[in-house]
Amino acid sequence: MKIALIGSSQFVLDWAQTLIEEGCIVSSLLSLPHSLQRNNDVNIEEFSLLNNIPYFETNDIHSSHCISYLERLKLDFILSEWPFILLKNVINIPKYGVIGNHPTHLPRNRGRHL
Repeated sequence: MKIALIGSSQFVLDWAQTLIEEGCIVSSLLSLPHSLQRNNDVNIEEFSLLNNIPYFETNDIHSSHCISYLERLKLDFILSEWPFILLKNVINIPKYGVIGNHPTHLPRNRGRHL
């Protein structure tokens, strides 16, 4: 399985670590630029460097540059904890689909605003 993970939380790193341990191919980690991250985000780039995983920063997951990057990866899945709604141009990229996660109760906790 070729999988990309998008987000900037500890949960993304936990997902990535578990996938690595299970023998999956983590094709890339995508995150917001450091300047746009929230105060409870983690350093995804550092994890990617330590684990030799390609890293991509974007403030617009729907940009043509980001879409082209994701398409070139020939992904089976995208695992997402992106802080914004994903549109069809991202959802339709992986062969099997996108699995999203929202780690708080909705609608009360609609975002990570700590």
